[in-house]
Amino acid sequence: MSSYVFPHNVFLNHDLRHNPDLFDAIITSVVVTGTPTNEGKNFHFCLSLVTSNESSVRFDPTPSYTDLVHPMRTNLVIEWKVSAESNTKDTDLFTVPVLRNDTAGVICMQLLNDFKVNQYDFDDQGRGCRHWCASIFDILARLGVTEDVSSDFENWENKQYQKFGDMFPMPRICGTFYTA
Repeated sequence: MSSYVFPHNVFLNHDLRHNPDLFDAIITSVVVTGTPTNEGKNFHFCLSLVTSNESSVRFDPTPSYTDLVHPMRTNLVIEWKVSAESNTKDTDLFTVPVLRNDTAGVICMQLLNDFKVNQYDFDDQGRGCRHWCASIFDILARLGVTEDVSSDFENWENKQYQKFGDMFPMPRICGTFYTA
């Protein structure tokens, strides 16, 4: 991954930029969690590729807001996290085991090169990160990395809605993928 040129709207955190060997970690599960936004009215969702030692490569999709022509276009931050923990204010973790021994780098390359997961538009209010995560699970199932977990994800969403109410809007708010 050290010679790979990431798309212009994909940003690596310091650890991954300066230690690309972290992408060589074998992934054992994929996790989605939601953390309360600053105003505390809803959740922001991220997807993590988790290693056997509970470190992870986390995908954090957010609207760019800075693109004057297309402000809801995604900026995708990819960061190395030491653990995939959650706190009591977070949603429950949605965890899916992987079926193959792929590295974080292999999965990242497939998601970015073959499926252009960085080409996503949030809705007009900047919402849709949970839909982005659900879409990634669909892609991972097509690749054979995970089983198809669509109905499990929907069940998890319903349980989170029961737990958090309006803070966890149902039905899921959707953005859309685009082609450049």
